[in-house]
Amino acid sequence: MHQGPNSNSNNLYSVERIHDDNVNAGNFSITPSGLKYYTLLITPNDYSQLVCSGNFTIDGLSSSWVYNSDYHPVGSGNACYPVNPPWHGSGVGQSTGFTTPHSYVLKGGAGSNVCWGPNSNSGQNFIGNGFYRFNGPFEFDNSAYCDGTFTSSTDPVTWRKIILMDIYEDDQGNLINDLYDPATYSEDLETWLQYMPDPSNPNFVPLEPTHNGYPKHIKVFVFPEYHDENPLQATMEIDLDIDYVVDVPGCTDVSALNYDSFATVNDGSCTYAPAPLAMDPPVVTSDISSANHSVYTFNSLEGTPVGGLSVLVLNTLDISIPTPTGGTAPYEDFEITSVFDNANANGVYGQPNSPPSEVYLIDDTLSTLDPSDPSGLTYSNAVLNRLPINTNIFLGVNPGTYSFGKVILEVAHDPANSPNNEALHEISIEMSAEDDAGGNITTTPLVIDILSQY
Repeated sequence: MHQGPNSNSNNLYSVERIHDDNVNAGNFSITPSGLKYYTLLITPNDYSQLVCSGNFTIDGLSSSWVYNSDYHPVGSGNACYPVNPPWHGSGVGQSTGFTTPHSYVLKGGAGSNVCWGPNSNSGQNFIGNGFYRFNGPFEFDNSAYCDGTFTSSTDPVTWRKIILMDIYEDDQGNLINDLYDPATYSEDLETWLQYMPDPSNPNFVPLEPTHNGYPKHIKVFVFPEYHDENPLQATMEIDLDIDYVVDVPGCTDVSALNYDSFATVNDGSCTYAPAPLAMDPPVVTSDISSANHSVYTFNSLEGTPVGGLSVLVLNTLDISIPTPTGGTAPYEDFEITSVFDNANANGVYGQPNSPPSEVYLIDDTLSTLDPSDPSGLTYSNAVLNRLPINTNIFLGVNPGTYSFGKVILEVAHDPANSPNNEALHEISIEMSAEDDAGGNITTTPLVIDILSQY
């Protein structure tokens, strides 16, 4: 019985028989449990191309993989987790995901190396499926066919199990993992170890395999299955469809704009739609408590005598303007789009049945203090800056702190008897900004409860 033709459509490798005994011969390879097998060798035709055991399918089947930390040597790398393939070549640091999906089981914890699979801290095995970066050996299981269709077929022979093992070569020409085979180590793949010294541990020198850190070749251990009734012929062959799934670079993130459903390896080309343009409301950074309030006297208001009018003033009102997020940076055209007195105590805007009230500021650049009052709280003539409801104070391209200065809280100051008389109750401040793509965002208003502070 011989292994027959192999399909190899991408021409990345060649397959040869290196141990192909006659089924009736006494030197047929056999495991400790009595299973017979023969051996193939898969050799890359071009070592600049990665050919590793995790990217094969055989007769359309994908592989499975088991890792047991109990068998991993303590002190030789990380005992809890397997090494990513391919191994790291000198100055290369290659590490690639597999193209074909495979099932896996991570075991451990029964022996001296107490560790479990990822995300498992309660002692159970970690089982999953996917395109994971695990070194071999990988196992292909054809039991479903052997125990099903094969039993009623006219074929005399098929295969039940195939094991693939990556064989590396170091810079001194030594083969790494080449000693593993089912006759020596049984078909219990949990005891087949592929590991390298931990590069982060100064006591070990990392192996530096040749061929860019890729496997030199792959050993294939084929376990034949014989029909109970159909007779074997002297030159009987098994046809194996050994396919290597070539990596297809592209964007594999389904959330990206350029997601490629045919890509198998993410090449870093993913592009994403910017997050929606957003901007938090400004934040008050100054003290608005009664400690920051003062009663000023106006002897004249914009050139008109007012007979010593008492006015309650918030001495400073500073806000911090946040930087937008999302959209397309840089951000620009920061504006205060509106500042107004929200409502009186009855819940209506301004005076009853009237629109929101304007906010008044003392313009210290044009106002004149009375030099006869050493407290500095008397104006010979006060000039007010009336902020309209739609203020449009242009702040430029840099967010930061903006100061309004002295805000008038109440004209005809009499908080004990008439706390709502022409008083400023709440200030609403609204901001807007643009991004580089012309998108515009307006914040929710910052509402400052002035009345509750005095």
